[in-house]
Amino acid sequence: MWRARFQRRLVPGLSALAVGLALGFALRYLVIEPRQIGQLCGGVGIPWWCAPRAGLIKAHEWFAYGVGAGLCAAIAWWRDDRRWAAAALACAGLGLVLYNSELAATGLLLALIKLSRA
Repeated sequence: MWRARFQRRLVPGLSALAVGLALGFALRYLVIEPRQIGQLCGGVGIPWWCAPRAGLIKAHEWFAYGVGAGLCAAIAWWRDDRRWAAAALACAGLGLVLYNSELAATGLLLALIKLSRA
């Protein structure tokens, strides 16, 4: 009986974490890191999608993913809402892969603790 309640609380959050990790891997290895894309965006007459790519790079320089995970986890604790904890886990998954591992790990732990509490 307690196992079903525990799984009902954790499975949606862990699914959000998996989505965040997958999206983070896709963005990192298909958009941010390829050398050819960086060279194409560094020249004259750049394509339209170089501006959103530069925004992604600036977001990890400003720790946006890790701060977002921590902020969503804090809201989850404050409002006692599991949806905010799942959002924190999704942001933490992005942050763990996209160079914000310190702050994202803090948000990840706070969200997991929130989801596991009765």
